[in-house]
Amino acid sequence: MSLSIATLQHYKMNFLKFNPVQKGIKKFYPDYVQSIFLIGFFVLLIIGVSGPSFSSKNPLTYIVWTLWWSLLPIIIFLSARAWCGICPLGTVSDILNKIKKFQKKKPSKFLLINGTWFAIILFLVISWLDWGYGITGSPRWTFLLFFSLLLFVAIISLLYPGRIFCKSLCPLKPLLSLYTRLSFIRYKSKNIKFKKPFQCPMYISPVNIKSNKDCILCFKCFREKEKGEYILTIEPPGRELIQNFKYRADEKVFLLILGPLVFLQTLQMSKIYPGIMKSIFLLTPFKNFYISFSFLFIILITIFVFLYLFFKLFQKFFLKEDFEFLYVILPLVFGLHLFHSFIHLVSDFREKLGLNPPGREWIEIGSYIKLTGGLIIFLGFLWGVYLIVKNYQYFRKRIVPFVFTGSVLTFYFILIFMKLGLTHIH
Repeated sequence: MSLSIATLQHYKMNFLKFNPVQKGIKKFYPDYVQSIFLIGFFVLLIIGVSGPSFSSKNPLTYIVWTLWWSLLPIIIFLSARAWCGICPLGTVSDILNKIKKFQKKKPSKFLLINGTWFAIILFLVISWLDWGYGITGSPRWTFLLFFSLLLFVAIISLLYPGRIFCKSLCPLKPLLSLYTRLSFIRYKSKNIKFKKPFQCPMYISPVNIKSNKDCILCFKCFREKEKGEYILTIEPPGRELIQNFKYRADEKVFLLILGPLVFLQTLQMSKIYPGIMKSIFLLTPFKNFYISFSFLFIILITIFVFLYLFFKLFQKFFLKEDFEFLYVILPLVFGLHLFHSFIHLVSDFREKLGLNPPGREWIEIGSYIKLTGGLIIFLGFLWGVYLIVKNYQYFRKRIVPFVFTGSVLTFYFILIFMKLGLTHIH
């Protein structure tokens, strides 16, 4: 139980030192919590397929899309990837992993390293299906989505040990890994030794945990260790982005997709959105709504990519510098995502209280919501500036990241000056 002075100074509080936390992890967590969520998940699926067809009256769509999906960014910020540790799909994977008959010894390195590309594609496919078929507004479609994912998890878990789905194939994996870098919860290891060979279900090194982007806080390594120290502590949010790390190509691509995606989802709540879609119909050969919507999404991605490449080339050829700065917009993207989720929660709160006028599909949000949203987005910008100042000592290195972040802020702030509603316009 000894801990070096240097480590104690760096980690001011280690929650794993408290006896109630240790006992809770060793006796109850995550098994009992997993059981509760798993039972609730199957109950919701049954209600979803047999209950009311209206999303507002069906607990499945309300709990999954209105509450869980809207609160997910906050959940990640407060607990990193702890949700993955108790996720019902992950629990199914843990259960089926006990069946060894069909399992291979270990998944291929290609699957472990490059599986995230599949997850990104799956994320985009589900998003596109939602735009086209309204998955989030349909209990039946929601049931079909999760039932399909359940079958996929079952097949993967019977073939490979560990949580391969959570590690590389879950459609939320790219989002969770990015936002976890912003969390203030940190789990680290120091001088770890095990009684017997231990394989982390997420295939990360339990001896030297450098990043929490793939750690699901299941604490299996903590329970199995013989010597050494595991540290669960609170650090300044986004500390991982201040330390030296390499951004993977799939993370960069997903961030360049996520930035315009959150913008587009919020743009769908604006009064000018139907006019934009009408212009695409008139000025392009695309007369199909889904193709036109995809075209608009591609335009927004192109704008983001162009901004990034422009500043990257400016940095390289004019400033003679070459370092990665894309991650500095992550807090800004997170801020707009929070604003978007906040609108959904306010809309639902008003609906439950009967404050929304009957028969009106689009209701403009109040100035207090816009003010709150503008503040959240601006705080995301300041957070990005903080990362720039912390990571780059010289002014010369700060120029491009700062202007790039400011450009994205301007792009996002356009939304604040639009007439935004409480719901999406389809």
